[in-house]
Amino acid sequence: MLFDELAASCHLRISRFSALEQFHASERFVAAESIPLRIKSFSAARATLQLPRVSVALFGSFPRIRDAAYDGPDAIVTLLAEPANGAIINGVAVTNTSIGFLRGRSRYSWFEKAPNWFFSLRVDRSVRARGWPEVIDNFALFRASQPSLRALRATLARVLVSASGARGEAMTAADLEAAGEAVLSALDLVFTGSNAKLVDQLPSALHLRLVEQIDARLASDPSAAIYSKILARDLDVSVRSLHSATKSIRGMSLHRYLKIRRLWLVRGRLLAAAPGIRIKSFALAHGFWHLGDFSSDYRDLFGELPSETLARGAGAAPALPGS
Repeated sequence: MLFDELAASCHLRISRFSALEQFHASERFVAAESIPLRIKSFSAARATLQLPRVSVALFGSFPRIRDAAYDGPDAIVTLLAEPANGAIINGVAVTNTSIGFLRGRSRYSWFEKAPNWFFSLRVDRSVRARGWPEVIDNFALFRASQPSLRALRATLARVLVSASGARGEAMTAADLEAAGEAVLSALDLVFTGSNAKLVDQLPSALHLRLVEQIDARLASDPSAAIYSKILARDLDVSVRSLHSATKSIRGMSLHRYLKIRRLWLVRGRLLAAAPGIRIKSFALAHGFWHLGDFSSDYRDLFGELPSETLARGAGAAPALPGS
């Protein structure tokens, strides 16, 4: 694994996260909300290198639901560093030939059923006229040629290793400039000519809208029961479309998705609550009517009982943005 070969230097920053709160505080580039699918043994890692005109990050992720928004003139490029392990972006399966590109105002939804390793690049706004796709106010997903992506991954790995440890300490400004140009040249190979084909995300657009409406319904009244037939009627779609949307975008059934969202909402309330608050009141306020099932589901997701979260929180800030 590439990350294990890296050591911090004056140019290369290494970060390891054993707590979700640490990770949220470190989120880079975009405004994002990550909801882990399990928290018992949370782990994430990141190596970051700032080069002239481009920054390079290697990120080790965790099973999660992630909604992100970006609004900036720099380009963000994302690709797998290792073979895909069950990731979905905007309802499209991420493969070893996938590469994402965004610039301007854009939003996207992410699902990972297992950990993955990604490269994330931020390319300065001054980098123009290189024959890359003209992507503005959009998250575009491409399928690129295997040879061009192999060359890009090899370049990124070489650059990170060269900036690692004692070697990194010896890098000069000229070395950093050359490394940055090598990354940009590798991106040229990916995006110029016919090497990258735009993926049609239009079929997922309806699913994205439906999931946003489901989220809005839950946010407006967390305690209300959400029944598939009634929700489908209210949104003027079929029950099948509703379930297809959550499966496509969130990677799971509607029932499981709503349960996970509600459990995270309760956790945030428990961590921020004053001592002595009744857990039952929070459970009922978020639609959990069977307290035994609630405690069991809570322990399965977080590895502790609600009472343990309450005791540990003692008025701390919510653990999840928006909770």
